Amino acid sequence: MGGPGCGKGTQCKNMATKYGFFHVGLGQLLRQEAQCSTQWGRKIREIMLQGLPVPAGIILDMINDNMLSCPESQGFLIDGFPRELIQAKEFEHISLRTDSELGCS
Repeated sequence: MGGPGCGKGTQCKNMATKYGFFHVGLGQLLRQEAQCSTQWGRKIREIMLQGLPVPAGIILDMINDNMLSCPESQGFLIDGFPRELIQAKEFEHISLRTDSELGCS
């Protein structure tokens, strides 16, 4: 945790490289998705153009898809999420579901 520009993203990338974790940068993920013509991409682009925050449900689905797409990873570091307690609680449910789907305990 820390303020903007204090090195959280840099440290996240360094740890991901050192320990074999998959790094998910939420801002980068949202920008990439907004450039796509997918259903999510169009919705995210519309929300971002209005200057509104992307709903947690969409973010959770995107993070979950990313986690499921890298089962060989030693773990995941998510930069920029969660930002609220309710998001953290929802993420707990997704990460537990993902562990069971991947055969992890």
